[in-house]
Amino acid sequence: MTATSLPRPRRHWLALLLLTLAGAAQAHDTWFAPQPPGPAGELVLALGTGDRFPRQETALDKALIQASGCHARGSAATSTGPLQWLAYRDDAVLLRAAAAQDAGTRLSCWLQAKPLAVDLDDRIVQLYLDEIRALPAVRERWAALQARGVRWQERYVKNARIELPAATPGAATGGLPGQADGAPGLDLQADMPAGPLRAGDSLRVRLLRDGAPLAGLPLALRNDTSPVTLWHRSDADGWVTLTLPLAARWLLTGVDLGPSATAADGWDSRFVSLHLEALPRR
Repeated sequence: MTATSLPRPRRHWLALLLLTLAGAAQAHDTWFAPQPPGPAGELVLALGTGDRFPRQETALDKALIQASGCHARGSAATSTGPLQWLAYRDDAVLLRAAAAQDAGTRLSCWLQAKPLAVDLDDRIVQLYLDEIRALPAVRERWAALQARGVRWQERYVKNARIELPAATPGAATGGLPGQADGAPGLDLQADMPAGPLRAGDSLRVRLLRDGAPLAGLPLALRNDTSPVTLWHRSDADGWVTLTLPLAARWLLTGVDLGPSATAADGWDSRFVSLHLEALPRR
């Protein structure tokens, strides 16, 4: 298992991915976590990778951020511009919005990382494919490549999104239901209700690849109070319907894995995560 030469923070982040893919579930997940507001009331988010949600373990190097942004929901929905680097922690990189968040505004924030290349040992590939519930076509292609003695070579991109509640739940300007602006690459678009999500609610989420619905991809739903993983599959129009039975933080993840667009025997993948919170039922 090898990777190209990278600066130290990037090597640290990639090394965790490579090492934990060998034995830990969820090793590939990268997600946003909300933090206390900054000094001026601005939104602060932690972006990190870990092997067990919600515990982040290592930071994404800021040099790997390709694009990012936040969208304010509501009748006058606007973009707050790219997220700004704030600081590194051992377990995450801290990013902030450019402006303070109004108490009644709900934000949807996203990030796309730059692509990285990795190659994996055969035994790790099998664990990886099982972990993401890789589609039959992927397994068949890999079996054919293995038979020829070809090593697994993959170019992957990380994508993350978080839906944030208003600082004052139920505020008159708390936002309109519906989807936020789209993000580049692989994106999970939640059809958010007008009010807060609560335990027992159902939520429709649409999986988009370059703005178009992506059908048939397995998606894993996990929360921060239970080890159980709930699996879904996007329908013909890219939709999944989630039921959130617990008051918890929830993470929906998936991996779009297929033949490389540039290397004859390689692979391209896009990882995506969506972080949501369900409040207690009143």
